[in-house]
Amino acid sequence: MEGDVVRITNLLSAIQQVELSLEELKDAADLYVAGPTPSSSVFLELTRAQLVLVALELPLIE
Repeated sequence: MEGDVVRITNLLSAIQQVELSLEELKDAADLYVAGPTPSSSVFLELTRAQLVLVALELPLIE
């Protein structure tokens, strides 16, 4: 039972990180749409890559 609590806590933490990364990606996309520049394009790509990395950290549910 205690192991389940730890797994659920880890999953919730990972989900929160994905949610935060999605918000950052939205902000980066809004910045890019408002005025596409090389800097905003790079920022958007870096933020997208960060989201992918965070999503890869989601624990598997068995």
